[in-house]
Amino acid sequence: MTGPDKGGATLSDKRRRTIANRTEGWIIKHLPEFIDTLADLARGVWEEKVDGRSGETKIYQRVPDRQALEFLIEHGLGKVPQRSELTGPEGGPLEIVAWSAPAKAKPQLTDGSTDASTRGSTSEEEDQEGEEGETSD
Repeated sequence: MTGPDKGGATLSDKRRRTIANRTEGWIIKHLPEFIDTLADLARGVWEEKVDGRSGETKIYQRVPDRQALEFLIEHGLGKVPQRSELTGPEGGPLEIVAWSAPAKAKPQLTDGSTDASTRGSTSEEEDQEGEEGETSD
């Protein structure tokens, strides 16, 4: 199946899979380097900057990157559950209603009964018609 990308190009499913596989392979190949870089950002890094006007070199430490720290912790230890608070109308309490699945309805026979063993005629006339119609060989 083909379809337009955001850029307007049309790619076959095979081509999309090829691109995805190559991209995934490239990421896996460079993953140790990415993790090291992320760890450096999480710790804070020393930077050397040359002033363009004076040519003076300044060395300073960049503060640790909070997002890098959070990413490493969440992916290493699992994401911390987020607290959610639910309230009813106008901030009041919620009404909790117990729910259970409805009982399954028994299938009904044509006469309205639910069990063939208890099925019987509804009138004496039907009983008599059944007896008269029976013949013995």
